[in-house]
Amino acid sequence: DTLALLMVIPACLVIGRYGIFSADAMQLCPEAWRTAALLGVFFSWLILRFLISRTFAARLRSSGAFETAYKYDRTFFISLVIVNLAAVGICGVFGASDSVVRTCMALVSGIMYIAFIFNKGEILSSTFHPFTTFLYLCTLEFLPLGLLIAANVWL
Repeated sequence: DTLALLMVIPACLVIGRYGIFSADAMQLCPEAWRTAALLGVFFSWLILRFLISRTFAARLRSSGAFETAYKYDRTFFISLVIVNLAAVGICGVFGASDSVVRTCMALVSGIMYIAFIFNKGEILSSTFHPFTTFLYLCTLEFLPLGLLIAANVWL
C-alpha cells in the first residue's frame, strides 16, 4: 500500500512532463501547479473507484477472490509505473522526441492494462460466475477509466 502511494508522485511527474493527461483545463494551471493538479485528478479517480466499489460490490467483498483482485490493483499500478519509467529512460537514452515517448508509454500502458484485465478476470472468475465477473469489470474498471479518458478528451 505504501509503495503504491509513493509511486503516485513519479507517475504524476512523468504524466505532467510528457503531457499524457492533456485536458484543456490542465493548460489553465500554471506549470508549477500541474503536478498538484494531476495528483488531484488521480486521487479523484481513486475516490470514484472506491465509491463505486463500495456501492456496487458490497455483496462480493466477503470473498477472498475479491480481496485478492482488489489488492492486485496496487500491484498493477506499481508495475505499470516502474515499466513506464524504464520505457521513458530508454527513450531518453536514444533521444526520442516527446511524441515518441508518449506513444511508447501509451503502448506499454495499453498492453499492461489488457494483461491486468485478463488476470483480474481470471482471479474473479475462479470464485464468481463469468457474468458477475464481466459486470464487475465493466463497473469497477471500465467505467472509471472511461470517465478519466472522457475528462481528458472533453475538458
